[in-house]
Amino acid sequence: MPRDSAAERPLPDCLTRFLTAPSAGPIAAPPGDRPGEAATRPKPRNRALQIMLVWAFAYHVLGFAILALLWRTMP
Repeated sequence: MPRDSAAERPLPDCLTRFLTAPSAGPIAAPPGDRPGEAATRPKPRNRALQIMLVWAFAYHVLGFAILALLWRTMP
């Protein structure tokens, strides 16, 4: 089977529709994402990141406490 036969078959429209569409130009950034406004508005803190960091800290402290108790019980 020659390799050129796959190249002759047209690709589905779902794969090529964005490739043939004309470019609309640069995409404008939303009002809050412009560089000039970033300094005036503080970025909100990510609550999931805070929860993960607190969990990791508590996990390590608990692990250290267990290891310390095991160390004290060694003969």
